[in-house]
Amino acid sequence: MLVSERFRSLLYEFSRALEFATAGSAFTLGCPVIAADMPGAKKQFEDAAILVNPADELQIVQALQSVFSDNAKREVLIHRGKKRADRFTGRDFAEGLLDLLDEFEPIRQCWFADSQELPRS
Repeated sequence: MLVSERFRSLLYEFSRALEFATAGSAFTLGCPVIAADMPGAKKQFEDAAILVNPADELQIVQALQSVFSDNAKREVLIHRGKKRADRFTGRDFAEGLLDLLDEFEPIRQCWFADSQELPRS
């Protein structure tokens, strides 16, 4: 179901909150995941989710329709999601965070190229 931009704005404006469960929670609970195809999504979800362009409403609708109408596809996503959830661990999170910090290090070093110390406030 498509809603107008104005109606969507009103839904957000008058909502008490937006619940945005992590894919890991959805996977664990047996809920198929449709996620935005953003950088890192393929690595995170692998084949356990349907990835869509978040700006393409038709693609989102088609993904939703496929989960609602194709029970075999839904069951495959649930199975893959549970297998994927089993691999989400605290260690995975820590390693991912350390990888991110390693990627960021060269950028941070450019901020204070003339000094090895951070400026003090």
